[in-house]
Amino acid sequence: MTENLIKYFEGIVTKRLSEVEVKSEKSNQHEFNGPVSFRELFGTEKKVFNSKFIYLTDDPDKIIEDSGTLTWYDARKNVSHRSSEYRFYYSRNRVTPLAEANDLLIVAKTKKDELITIITPYNSTAEQQLLWLFGIDQIATKFKMVNFNTEKVEIGYAGKYIIESLGIVTEEPVKEDYLQLMLATFGGSFPTTSRFSEFARDTLNDVSAREDPDRAIIAWMEREELLFKMLEKHFIENKLKQGFGKDGLDVEDFIKFSLSIHQ
Repeated sequence: MTENLIKYFEGIVTKRLSEVEVKSEKSNQHEFNGPVSFRELFGTEKKVFNSKFIYLTDDPDKIIEDSGTLTWYDARKNVSHRSSEYRFYYSRNRVTPLAEANDLLIVAKTKKDELITIITPYNSTAEQQLLWLFGIDQIATKFKMVNFNTEKVEIGYAGKYIIESLGIVTEEPVKEDYLQLMLATFGGSFPTTSRFSEFARDTLNDVSAREDPDRAIIAWMEREELLFKMLEKHFIENKLKQGFGKDGLDVEDFIKFSLSIHQ
């Protein structure tokens, strides 16, 4: 099943970083200039957005995350004889100092009115994944905006994976009776991997591996992941209500349960 990015984002602005924006000896302003057209997404008044900053690399051990703010404002608001000049001012963080010229910058506005500021190295796999996810073909040193209220971009299994790597939990509505069916079928416990995969496939009667094998594999993977999360959530919620050990605070019992869930 595919979804649309509008479920998670209102839109994004993106560009390649210029040398003047990343070299501290050339600029200490902590700012990105934004076209007036961005008012459609960020408004006309000065606004401070909470932002998650992510340096997204191909090496998971070198991914850096931090939190801060991005302030959207008109630098010429009080200059009556000059046209507006909007800018993003970013607070000090551990991500932006890592940027190099030509790295990809994406500022995504979420449905919670917060921002995710992503910097990823030039020509990296992570960059290509983000360009694919947001449907971006050409990118230059001038900002480009994609408004998902007007431009529909669908995501699939791969897209959900990328979104979740940004710290956003994806959800897909399913029939609630699947949980009760799983509890009855598996006797109230986790089944083997092969048994669970078979069960997930059996819930998709409209998918044919013979007619469209690629679509079938993706649909099976999405359904299996969805059902697993549903069953996992049920067991975790029940255990949290019961507590861990006799006093409800037994650390060893907590660790044992945590390991059993992730095995």
